[in-house]
Amino acid sequence: MSECGDNHRKWGAYSTAQRQFEVYLTTVIVMAAAFKVLEGVIDTHVHLTFPDSCINAWVDGEGWDISKYTEETLVARIDESIISVKSAVYVQCFNHPPLEEACTAIALARSSDSIIKAVVAEIPVPMGAEKTSAFLAAIRKRHDGKLPNPLKGGRVVLLGNPAPDPKTCLSKHYQEGLQILQQESLHWEFCCTPKHLPAIFTCCENFPKMTFIIDHLGHNGGSDDDYSSWSESMAKLAKLPNVSCKLGAIEEWGVSDPLKFMNFAIASFGFERVMYESNWFVLEVLEGCKYDKTAKVVLDALCSQNATQEDMNAVFFGNAERIYRLK
Repeated sequence: MSECGDNHRKWGAYSTAQRQFEVYLTTVIVMAAAFKVLEGVIDTHVHLTFPDSCINAWVDGEGWDISKYTEETLVARIDESIISVKSAVYVQCFNHPPLEEACTAIALARSSDSIIKAVVAEIPVPMGAEKTSAFLAAIRKRHDGKLPNPLKGGRVVLLGNPAPDPKTCLSKHYQEGLQILQQESLHWEFCCTPKHLPAIFTCCENFPKMTFIIDHLGHNGGSDDDYSSWSESMAKLAKLPNVSCKLGAIEEWGVSDPLKFMNFAIASFGFERVMYESNWFVLEVLEGCKYDKTAKVVLDALCSQNATQEDMNAVFFGNAERIYRLK
């Protein structure tokens, strides 16, 4: 039970001894109940490599061992943690070609033996309607002419060096690609830097009937210095009922106090529109951290927000079931 209190002291979230003690008492009480939450968890963001069918542009490019990051390893890491994961969402991670990545992940999700139950594919939305339609047609061709149920949505990251233009998602091609996804009842996820968030707000506002998810709180490649602009953008996004966000990927935020950012997101979106994510295997590659590190920080944030058991259930699995249509 000391884990939650230790995290508060580590991140320096409270300025007075009295406040820290009050929060710690709340933390201990809620932490005791929270262990129930850590059963039946849905991890909304995992990455895998598929050595038999794909080349991973990120892992191979850095010279890492691609064979280490398979589903077998993921399950082993989960078994070593404090979390009991019921299912997970596979999110594209530069396994090329993208069509093979999508179909391999879909095959896993259709297997009763796999922990993967939903897939977010690298659908070429930024390239426009024609390319988007062609990609989905290719998936249909491999699945008896239908889009398989595990395919829930897509994403193409707005990252890189240099990063794509902050207004990329407002281009004509990008918007037309999103229209195709909306017609197919598929959602879209944004993995981006804080500079992309203002345009993302406009993009999400343009498609009020489409579901959008902000991965990693929209803070990839950020820093402590951008809290003001980031929080302003996230507060605006939180006003759009078709937008949700994932709590995780702290290792990619570039901040000294992740609880500050996480608490703001929870307060803005509410317990009903935030979801736990591990960001495995990136968490392990970048920091060598245990699988459940992020879950502990999320739990700490929920404690500081006085989350009830019902709130914790929502963040760790209930919201994912609804948003990813897993029931």
